[in-house]
Amino acid sequence: TRELVTHMRTVGSPIMVGGQGGGARAIIGLEVSPTGDLLRFLVLDPHYSGPDNFESLQQNESQVCVWVTPINLCRQYGRFTNFCLPLPISQTVCDTLQHSSTHCNTLQHT
Repeated sequence: TRELVTHMRTVGSPIMVGGQGGGARAIIGLEVSPTGDLLRFLVLDPHYSGPDNFESLQQNESQVCVWVTPINLCRQYGRFTNFCLPLPISQTVCDTLQHSSTHCNTLQHT
């Protein structure tokens, strides 16, 4: 859990979650206790396709965006719960992957 908290504090990109028991979800927030214990995830369903307004999100909140405990999230996905912590693209990564600098500049500005 320390890695998840560090990721959100330093990188800030959503953490993608998936596994054998359900569709993908995105962790967009964490609730952490004063002692640093991870209490809850704010989980977003990236598949939501309804209207982009507060009323619609509020009506569908149990399906769209909800706070869950780490235990309940992992129960949803079974024994194998995968967490993907996306990192921002950097020139070093582009050089390593042998991308052209034009392609990397495009990726960095989107």
